[in-house]
Amino acid sequence: MEGYFSNRTWHTLGCGGFLLTNYQPGLEDISVKGRHLEWHHSPAECLEMIAYFLHHPGECKAIAAAGYEFVHANRTYDIVMDEIISCIESDQNHYSAADEHRQTQMKPNN
Repeated sequence: MEGYFSNRTWHTLGCGGFLLTNYQPGLEDISVKGRHLEWHHSPAECLEMIAYFLHHPGECKAIAAAGYEFVHANRTYDIVMDEIISCIESDQNHYSAADEHRQTQMKPNN
């Protein structure tokens, strides 16, 4: 499912962990590869990246720190809940307007 990411993504980054994860469509829309986290497209690529990052711990730390800052600035529970509430309110307004329109269309002409 495009745009779905396990909450482990946010938990790992929010706790300051380095995350190397499998690519999911849309991942690039919410994060920057090599800045907030890393992803791979195949098991072979994953193994290559593990070998690379084992020899470059400074890069891991820098990516983990940037991921931490990103999550705490953009993906806290407060921020996400505000987004969800806004979507619900927007949908309610949309449906209320649609219902009102339907009701006016159903009234008999006098």
